[in-house]
Amino acid sequence: MKKWTIILLIIGITLLLASLFIYAIRIGVCYPSIFPDRLPAETAQFRQDCGLDSTRVIQFSGFLILFIPGILLITTYWLVRPPKVQVQRGGPLASFLLLTLFDSLLLAVLALLSYPEAGHGSSRAALTMAGFGLAGYISLLGIWQWKRWGLLLSQGVTVFLTIYSGASGLSLLPAGIAIFSAIYLTMILRPLRSRME
Repeated sequence: MKKWTIILLIIGITLLLASLFIYAIRIGVCYPSIFPDRLPAETAQFRQDCGLDSTRVIQFSGFLILFIPGILLITTYWLVRPPKVQVQRGGPLASFLLLTLFDSLLLAVLALLSYPEAGHGSSRAALTMAGFGLAGYISLLGIWQWKRWGLLLSQGVTVFLTIYSGASGLSLLPAGIAIFSAIYLTMILRPLRSRME
């Protein structure tokens, strides 16, 4: 493994941790769990200071500026790292894994950006969906490296995401995409499972 790829991983992890730190600070300051009683002028000033009337992308721009390059560097490291098992990865499988990686990251980012404002619902759904997205991302990197646990984790995420979405009354679109992905990956990897680690 070349040294430059290790540097990519270290920089990526550093940027990712910094982005999550900035996200946590923003949530703690601008999205308190209990919104104190304030005069209308104080509330308007608070909303202006935190930029709560702007779009979520602008509100969380500090997080996104660090998160996107950080996750891209981490992904690049795992995609260029040669797996221990030398199995030919076909074009359809590689393309599908890359698209599903993007889908999992998109789910995580959109869930984090949908964090509810104070007094407008629980943050549990946003953080849980983000967790499902990140778990799906990790499982796909495992599959890319020919790890059996990657496929098992992907199937587990699909089951729990579907149950959680149905029980919580959330949109079943992410669960539907996850179900399709899990079935497709299970079928396409079936002849290769005996060669996976």
